[in-house]
Amino acid sequence: MEQYQAQIAELRKKLALETAIISNIEGKTYTIKAIDSAMPVFKVGDAFELKDTYCSAVCDKKQTVVYNNVGKMEEMLLHPVYVMMQLLSYVGTPIRQGDKIWGTLNFSSTEAREQGFSKAEIEAVESLAEAISHSLSNQ
Repeated sequence: MEQYQAQIAELRKKLALETAIISNIEGKTYTIKAIDSAMPVFKVGDAFELKDTYCSAVCDKKQTVVYNNVGKMEEMLLHPVYVMMQLLSYVGTPIRQGDKIWGTLNFSSTEAREQGFSKAEIEAVESLAEAISHSLSNQ
């Protein structure tokens, strides 16, 4: 996933968010495969229970998930990510290998996105995830 480091960094900056992650999901485990972050909290190789990540919703829904302000979503106030990190904004989308979800491409921040994510921003995230998916399918 190192080959995507520059692209996730560039997109993170365009989105004005603090963290960009490429994750791999195997079973119930979420592992960071690439990261670009203004917050030196996580590193490549860190692993978590999938249920303790916002990306669990991406896997459940099998599609892009967007949170503009988790702090205003009553059902999310006890989510482990919100409780521990106060991550308010998030956009995540599946990375597929064949017909299964290999992982996610996600961007997040402790700042809310009061205006929300634009269609173009969401499409940029999905487009990069599709490129990563394509490279995985060719391996």
